[in-house]
Amino acid sequence: MPRLLYVFCFFLSTALHAQVTVQGRVFDISRRTPLESVVVFTSSGGGTLTDSLGGYTIRVNPSDTIWFSYLGKNTNRFAVADIPNLQNFEISIHVIANELPAVTVRNRNYYLDSIQNRKDYAKAFNYRKPGLRLATSSEYTPGGVGVAFDLEELINFFRFKRNRQLASLQQRLIQ
Repeated sequence: MPRLLYVFCFFLSTALHAQVTVQGRVFDISRRTPLESVVVFTSSGGGTLTDSLGGYTIRVNPSDTIWFSYLGKNTNRFAVADIPNLQNFEISIHVIANELPAVTVRNRNYYLDSIQNRKDYAKAFNYRKPGLRLATSSEYTPGGVGVAFDLEELINFFRFKRNRQLASLQQRLIQ
């Protein structure tokens, strides 16, 4: 009799922990475009991601619930026991275009792109080692007569760390 009780308990525990497979696809609200990298969660702590065609396969307990998350937005929870077709559970998620990440489009012409980069980084591309230079502004020479040294150049001459960093940045930009 005790052996029969052990066998009965074994089959009962196996039946309680039997898992089922849920599979399907995830689409956008139009149900035309499959969504990639949607996270599929289970209440028992499991999860998976959709593939490039929006497809997913996940093993769950019959008592679990599943839900989907895309761009930080979760869907309703679906009880596995209430899903009519576990082999083809399709869902659509409402995705608003202005919530999608920004895309930067670069010019296809390398030459024009290079010119724009040089304009953006003109200070670094035109960097020259500071030294003793004459002032070119009339602020330093009142009345326009006389000679004055550029104080900014003189101060920058003693900023060794800054000079090394700017020279290094210039070399990286040129490369």
